[in-house]
Amino acid sequence: MVWKLIMSKDGRTYTYNTDEIKKDFHTDFGVITKKDMINAKFGRKIKTHKGVEFSVIEPTIKDLLARFKRGPQIVTFKDSAIIAAYTGLKPGMKVVDGGAGSGVLASFLGNLVSPNGKVITYEIREDFSKIAKHNVKIAGLERIVKVKNKDMSKGIDEKNVDLVTVDVKSPWEIVEPAKKALKVGGFLVAYIPTVLQVDDFVREVNKHKELKYLRTIEIIERGWKIEERVLRPMSQMLAHTGFLIFVRKL
Repeated sequence: MVWKLIMSKDGRTYTYNTDEIKKDFHTDFGVITKKDMINAKFGRKIKTHKGVEFSVIEPTIKDLLARFKRGPQIVTFKDSAIIAAYTGLKPGMKVVDGGAGSGVLASFLGNLVSPNGKVITYEIREDFSKIAKHNVKIAGLERIVKVKNKDMSKGIDEKNVDLVTVDVKSPWEIVEPAKKALKVGGFLVAYIPTVLQVDDFVREVNKHKELKYLRTIEIIERGWKIEERVLRPMSQMLAHTGFLIFVRKL
């Protein structure tokens, strides 16, 4: 299975894998043949029957995540990126993720720790575990990301972990298991929707002398329209999605 992305000059994109192409692809600019889509080489261009060109691009992890099957609410890209930036995530690191959901955060992190790192994501619900496994396969990360259908609050099997992320209903229940799993200097990061839950989580963290609460932040994203001499903020902002709480093991 090979994933490809084609992009028109006006920025429209379509991501597909070569095993799923069953017929010609119809666009507003004309038809692209099945044969051309399968044989298209990265960096080249293919044309519709009207002569309109599409660029053939190797998709990024963000492009593939857009093709994921959705289950519960996901951790957004703006929040996922800050988790990676603030914890210094890099290839070779070992990550434990609590609350796999649709597997979006686990796949995002798995792409960053590859080729020799690991992400183990725990999910208590079997139906969500199946969705996460399906999506990890779409991302081509089966060797990097492992999905466990298990309650993380009952214990974390992995040790000497660089990062534990938590996106569960009662994140304070994960503090003790995370403390035992983390290596010294490792990070615990919780993604929490309400400020009262943040307070409960931080209170639990502060009970453990081996853990140091660092900061709580939320990320507000606002796009801008840049067209001709029209320069203005977009009317729609990606505002509050959740709070990010950063903790480090001493």
